[in-house]
Amino acid sequence: AGFEGGAAASRPADEGGPDGLELRALGPPSLHKGDPRDIEVLKLTGRDFVATASSTGAVSLFEIGRDDATGGWVFRDEAVRSWREAHSAAASAVAYNADAGLLASCGEDAAVHVWAITDDPPHWSGVEPGACGYQCLAFPSASTVVTGGSSGEAQVKVWDLRAAGALPELMLREPNAGVDVLSMALHPLRPRVLATGCSDGSISVWDTAMPGRLLTSVTGHSAPVWSLSFHGSEPRFLFSGGEDGQMLCWDFNPTHASGQVVYGAGPEEGDSEKVAVHTLWQHDGGVNSLDYNADSSLLLSAADNGCLLA
Repeated sequence: AGFEGGAAASRPADEGGPDGLELRALGPPSLHKGDPRDIEVLKLTGRDFVATASSTGAVSLFEIGRDDATGGWVFRDEAVRSWREAHSAAASAVAYNADAGLLASCGEDAAVHVWAITDDPPHWSGVEPGACGYQCLAFPSASTVVTGGSSGEAQVKVWDLRAAGALPELMLREPNAGVDVLSMALHPLRPRVLATGCSDGSISVWDTAMPGRLLTSVTGHSAPVWSLSFHGSEPRFLFSGGEDGQMLCWDFNPTHASGQVVYGAGPEEGDSEKVAVHTLWQHDGGVNSLDYNADSSLLLSAADNGCLLA
């Protein structure tokens, strides 16, 4: 079961994923106002939570835990924290930085906010005048937030939280002209490595320490890629969710070769030894968001049909 819907609206894919990965429906249902546009799994004081960005503009925090009877993940009633008017338009994305203990959000109102979990007003805010709004963000350090959005001078932008209301710094342009960046994920062990998902179904991996250095670009979705998440302890795996309803798992080291993972050419270039892709699940609606939490070994997805899957 899930937000204003049920797991019956989705089905497992015919193809299995990597060994040891098990998916099951999340329940019981939990009330969520509006469509969940993004989710982030996080730990606070040893307990598990899910932060959500809503189409209503709200940013909320729900507690989840194991059911004593079934051992499955369940929601603990209503939201424990909700900023109902966080954004004046749809909230697009949320990201948590554990070192800072702060939650960041961005929205279609072209605003970026950073929240202290226990406070009502934003800890920090930035707005880019005239921007079309942001679709995704990452929170790599206590002083930096990265956003992605519509094409223009650059689709990926960096915000310095040490400057109150500062304008973003332009950073990266996608290789395919005219695409929008809709999702992004940071490598858990090498935060300089950034993955971006685009409106044309492509996924790019960048080395942000050398701006403009594209490590690889792969395509497995037939529609926009709304969400990305690296596996926390095995970052050779990258999970992706798209408007086509697919949950995919990209393996950038399918031969299990020793040494550091090199993000090389994709299968469209005929190099199957460098990357493989597994279909984990086929939702009946577009996958708005997915997130993997290494501490809990939990992969969570939220779809257009209101379904949450863990």
